Amino acid sequence: MFAFTFDKLGEILLLKQQRGCKIRVITDVSREDNENDIIPQLKAKGIKVRERALNKKDKYTPKMHNKFVIIDDKMVIHGSANWTVAAFLHNSEAMTISYEPNLINSFRAYFEKQWTEL
Repeated sequence: MFAFTFDKLGEILLLKQQRGCKIRVITDVSREDNENDIIPQLKAKGIKVRERALNKKDKYTPKMHNKFVIIDDKMVIHGSANWTVAAFLHNSEAMTISYEPNLINSFRAYFEKQWTEL
């Protein structure tokens, strides 16, 4: 996730974590410039967060710009929206919800690879 400023979604993640759900977030360190960023609050409440840091060797460092969530290994939601108020309430965004096991497995494998590499 690149931008995460929608506090209502953060509250849902925290509630789910309190109920025993495993919550992990991968984000980009460059998002720290956003004063409405709620990642520090999520981290402070115990949600595991890994950040893609800037690579000083390269002129261009790819941003963590994925926007997807895997829920209980039964559903994947993927789309163009960052988790911001603007994205969910104002922008023209596209999202797909899938219960297809092969697609879920592909997203999970991708997430685990990214998580392990950070």
